[in-house]
Parts: sequence; C-alpha cells; structure tokens
Amino acid sequence: MDASDEPRAVTPRVVVDRVTHRYRGGTVALDDVKAQWPHGTIALLGPNGAGKSTLLRILVGDLTATSGRIAFPTGVGGHDDEGGRSGLGYLPQKASWPGHFSVEEFAFYFCWVHGVPKRQRASRTAEVIEAVDLGRHAKVKLAALSGGQHRRAMLTQALVGDPAVLVLDEPTAGFDPGQRILFRELVGRLGTDRTIILSTHLIEDVESLATWVTVLDQGTVAFDGAITEFAPLGEGTRSGSSLLEKAYLNVLGVRS
Repeated sequence: MDASDEPRAVTPRVVVDRVTHRYRGGTVALDDVKAQWPHGTIALLGPNGAGKSTLLRILVGDLTATSGRIAFPTGVGGHDDEGGRSGLGYLPQKASWPGHFSVEEFAFYFCWVHGVPKRQRASRTAEVIEAVDLGRHAKVKLAALSGGQHRRAMLTQALVGDPAVLVLDEPTAGFDPGQRILFRELVGRLGTDRTIILSTHLIEDVESLATWVTVLDQGTVAFDGAITEFAPLGEGTRSGSSLLEKAYLNVLGVRS
C-alpha cells in the first residue's frame, strides 16, 4: 500500500468514554458506550429506545451518567473535559416556548441566558434569526409560525452562543418532505464551521449531511466510524432500498 493510501488518523472533537446510564428501577439506557466523534456532521442512529436521547442529554449536561464520561480533547468553549458545556448548543426533540413570545423576543431572551454581553444582544439576535431564515418573521409570535418555522425559531436559542458543537435531537421529526429538505439545507450551512451531532431515524438525513455514523442498539454501540466505512456494509443485499439503509439494517442484524 502506498503511504498516501493509508487511513489518516482522526482527531476526535468529542470522546464518549465508557458511558453507562441506569434509570430508577434499574432500566439500563446505555451500557458501556464508547465512541469518538471528529469534526463534521455525526449521525447518531438507532431504533426507538436505543438510548440516543439519553446519550445526548448526558453530552449537553442535562443528565449525569451513572458511570463513564464525555470529554472534549480539543476543547469546547474554553474547556477540555466533561466539566464545560459553554461551547455547546442543544436543540431538544420537543423544544417549545410560550407562544406569546415573538421570534425576536425569544432569541433575545436566550442571549441573556447564555451570557451574551448586553451591548451585543441586539446584533446577535438579528444574526441568529437571519441564520435560520426567519428574518421576515422576527416580529411574529411563536404561536403563529408553521411547524418548520417554529423548529427553526427554537434553534436560535442553540445558536446565540456561537457554539463549536451543535447537538440536534431528531430535528426533522414530524416534518413533511419539503420542510425536511429546507431544514437539511439549513443544517448543512450551519455545519460549515462547527461540529454537528445529529440524532435521527431518517436515512435521508444521513445521506444528505453525515460524514460520520454511530449506531446505537439497545443501549450499546453497534457501529462507530466514517460514513465511507459504513456505506459498504450495505453492499451485496437484495433490497431495493438505499445503500445506507441496507447498511443500517445489516448493522442491526435485520435482514433487508
């Protein structure tokens, strides 16, 4: 093999180090989960109940792991371990806010929450509203937005701190095809200068955005690697579905 053909070492931006989580009653949501996520868009896949949302909540600090840790070797928000989350932005799966707030009021409030200096809040509010393509709707109440517009408005709170790592939990769930396409285009633009961790069950999201794939199954890691390593796992199957869908089913041990 020529030296130029050798795989290049991947520098992880996020390291999931033997994370286990048990809920009250003994239910094991995550069992010794290990993964290393480089810069790019990481697709976190898995069936319902696989532990995706639990892992993301631990990642952003909303939940404490029973054991193990999540670390940031290259630093995030000035921190290099699991103790610092200031460089993270997070869009939960079911994000909501009182509907009488306008898009502008909502984003401005979260500038305050995230500690954006007072003199920068107005400009930062305008920047994130434009970033999610809601400039014409800045004065519109959240309750009056369409489903896709509301989801983009909720995303502003994750962007006001200009995060190095953006965490999105099922961001296109419940969208119609047109809304999904628009949101994927938005995520693609946001991912040009930050790492995005995207939990999804839609293979179309993976095909459009992902550079890295991690598959969870029953709280354990079934696959963790570059999408160029993941896709070939679908070769040789007879199903008419996409190569990535075949790979996903094969990783889970489901006959396609």
